[in-house]
Amino acid sequence: PEDRGVLWIQRDLVSIRSEATQLVRRQALYFLLGIIVLACILGVLFHFLVTRRVETLIEATRRLAEGDLETPVRMGAKDELGLLASSFNQMMDRSREALNALYQLQEIVACSSDMIGLLDRNFNYLTVNEAYAKAFGKVPGDFVGRTPSDFFKEEEIDNTIQSNAERCMRGEKVRYQRWMVSPDGHRYY
Repeated sequence: PEDRGVLWIQRDLVSIRSEATQLVRRQALYFLLGIIVLACILGVLFHFLVTRRVETLIEATRRLAEGDLETPVRMGAKDELGLLASSFNQMMDRSREALNALYQLQEIVACSSDMIGLLDRNFNYLTVNEAYAKAFGKVPGDFVGRTPSDFFKEEEIDNTIQSNAERCMRGEKVRYQRWMVSPDGHRYY
């Protein structure tokens, strides 16, 4: 017996194509949803690993600008942001040390019996100590923004003050001692 024959199968290709198209669309949708979920997870990780740490550094910078030299940035990581936080803390420590040294120097100057005045490049007083102000019968605030010509005779300014102040402004170390006479006739060394 011969088992040969013809089997004729007729199938509608439109329905197969439609099923295949739906399958591809569904897989593309799942793939797209997977990418969206992954992007959300990466966004949250980025927020916690980078953005929050940068915000911490920004807040520390604001506190430093407001004068807080005591609150260090706590960031234990050894990455670039951790190194930046460590450098920030070192800068804050040095600023605190410099400010303390400035306060100490300010106290020394304030307590000195020597007349000490600080001029800017335009020869305006920035500050004077108590001894300086007392020599003129004034308080230190009376000098701020004014010039030596408001307090000294013109010959004192020309012969001593201006030439030595100009040398200081050029970066030279200047030391001089001299008797000076205040406008009220008192002599000072």
